[in-house]
Amino acid sequence: MKLVVAYIATGLAFALIDSVWLINMAPRLYKPEIGEMMAEPFRLKPAIVFYLLYIGGMMWFAVVPGQESLVAFYAASIAHHLLPDADAAMQEYPGEAATPET
Repeated sequence: MKLVVAYIATGLAFALIDSVWLINMAPRLYKPEIGEMMAEPFRLKPAIVFYLLYIGGMMWFAVVPGQESLVAFYAASIAHHLLPDADAAMQEYPGEAATPET
């Protein structure tokens, strides 16, 4: 479920950013430079397939690894706040932390 929500959120964010880019830049940049290579009329099915695959690639290479590292960051941050003196104790007496009490 978490991946589905992340996929949809990534898709919405990408759609917003890409639509602003395409609306503003297609007439200025793409039409003058590669206009003869652009399909007329616009074909929606290949665009949908491209964007679904592109967002899947963003999920695979960026979103999922980012979520995993974010979890590790939150765990380290919470541990640091819950045990603020643990780092200082480990640095001050490094041998005593690993030695069992007798």
